[in-house]
Amino acid sequence: MTEYEGAKQGHKPTNLSHKLKEMFGMDYRSLAFFRVGMAIATLGDLVERSLDLRAHYSDEGVFPRYLDLERYSFSSTIMIHAISGAWQFQAFLFILNGLAALCLLIGWHTRTFTFICWMFVASIQARNPFLNHGGDLYFRLLYFYAIFLPLGAYWSVDSGIRSAETKVKTHKGTRILTGGTTALLSQVVIMYMTSTFHKTGDEWTKDHTATWYAIQLDYYRLPLALFLSNFPKVLELLTWAVFKWEFWGCFCFFMPIYTDYFRLLACLGFFAMHLGFILCLRLGFFFWVCTVAMFPFLPPFVWDFIYNSQYMRKARMNTQHVMLYYDPASAFSKTSVHVLASFLFLYDRVGPFDSIVEEGSSSEAKKGTWTWVQMEETATQTNMQGLIAAYQYSLIPPLLLPFASPFILLSRKVKTAAILFMKLKAAVLNKIGGWMERKNRDSPSPSTSSSSISKGNKARLGDLFILGIVFVCISWNAGNIGATFPRLPVSTNWVAHVLHIDQFWGMFSPHPPKSHWYYVIQAWDDQENEFELFNNRGLFTWEGTRPFTWDKPVPFHDSYGNHRWYKFYEMGVNGGNAEEIRLNFGRYICREYNARYTGKERLYHFKLW
Repeated sequence: MTEYEGAKQGHKPTNLSHKLKEMFGMDYRSLAFFRVGMAIATLGDLVERSLDLRAHYSDEGVFPRYLDLERYSFSSTIMIHAISGAWQFQAFLFILNGLAALCLLIGWHTRTFTFICWMFVASIQARNPFLNHGGDLYFRLLYFYAIFLPLGAYWSVDSGIRSAETKVKTHKGTRILTGGTTALLSQVVIMYMTSTFHKTGDEWTKDHTATWYAIQLDYYRLPLALFLSNFPKVLELLTWAVFKWEFWGCFCFFMPIYTDYFRLLACLGFFAMHLGFILCLRLGFFFWVCTVAMFPFLPPFVWDFIYNSQYMRKARMNTQHVMLYYDPASAFSKTSVHVLASFLFLYDRVGPFDSIVEEGSSSEAKKGTWTWVQMEETATQTNMQGLIAAYQYSLIPPLLLPFASPFILLSRKVKTAAILFMKLKAAVLNKIGGWMERKNRDSPSPSTSSSSISKGNKARLGDLFILGIVFVCISWNAGNIGATFPRLPVSTNWVAHVLHIDQFWGMFSPHPPKSHWYYVIQAWDDQENEFELFNNRGLFTWEGTRPFTWDKPVPFHDSYGNHRWYKFYEMGVNGGNAEEIRLNFGRYICREYNARYTGKERLYHFKLW
């Protein structure tokens, strides 16, 4: 099946094919929502990582490249970020990654930029593997499977361009079944089910005390967890619910009866589970990734319910008198108007503006005009002003209104400045649009002829490939839990390393952690004055605590930094055979401290306890 076949009108499907599409297929609108969620999550992850860009990814930081390349990476690992150890180069890659995420967000060359984002994600995680946790692993796998999904088939630049070229509409939210949809569903099920097989401790299976132990960890614990620790019976019930739901809840994704309702139950159930986690524990990126992972499984009736709600029906009244017209002689005009219609949910309100220009005045009316928007019988706007008018009359403002309410009460001066800025932007973009229109007026539309047999064969090969990858993942996880079937030979592990689909889902397993830890950095300057360097965010402010103290850090979690610093301490500095990591960590502390002090205030030596 090709990427857009699901949107075409064909023969009536058999009951079996229809049921299989319900069980293992996905809605185009849900996939578009998933695309937007992945792009936003990527941008958020980049912002967070950039705060420690020099410390975590450059040779001046805690984990120089030689250590990664010589000891902690495979030869087949994607390592774009290891090309240079300069922080400026890392910043350049972060910017490129952000631009690729923006292209993915709007759905421009969607599959290409999905692949590019996957490469960046795999590379940045491989550059410093001790910063990663289960959420990062899950995020990387979601990107890999997203390459094989039609993420740009709806609400995207790609769908607008395709509509302009072929007049094929993919806006009706038709469900699609491919190897990619089956593979993504399989990976989500693999993650949750495998996680239950790792939970073999009595804290999960008999005593149900795992949640109580988890919320006793000082770094992870949030105020709600402290409150719930007073109700051990409630925590036992929550532990039992998590353990059972992670396994049995997976079947709700592909139930053969009431499929869509059970799938929505699965989405809400797993979202509620992760919401409970994030309200009680500091888990960083994990919650957001697990939430985005539920987006492609939203069934069609969810979107139909939103679209047909009274609120949206009232909003659609504004669109009844709106028409978007383009110059059929200009490829730029035709494409830009169809792209705009795709984003503004005005798919059926598009046409060539020859049809509204009176006989004999066509050439004059079209002169310098690349977009014509008609709101009422007599009210029209052209070019950039027309695009702004189309936005105002579309369904986007009503959809964004619930999220924009905190920002509505702006001061009059801010509003005036915003209006002036919009006018200036409209004038600039209008000039750009006019220039592009003149440049593209006579350019022919791209040819869309291609061999359907060739496309079909490519799609089938892609389905077979991705389903084979699913079997590799099943085999890999079977080895993780000690199962003897299905298992592939160890010699095939290179496939998982090359594609970055190696995985392990043993979080808080087989037993939850039962002790917490903190560092004491006993330091002396050149005058042999003793001070402590971990307490009170000492490794970030580089101001030692005097007099020296062995007390628990205050504030506790802030002294560690964010969750990536905590993982580096936990998996790197505290790990086995980590002498070189600790050595480079010590060198980093000396460099950073002494760069800020001179003379006898410089750090002479320290001990890490």
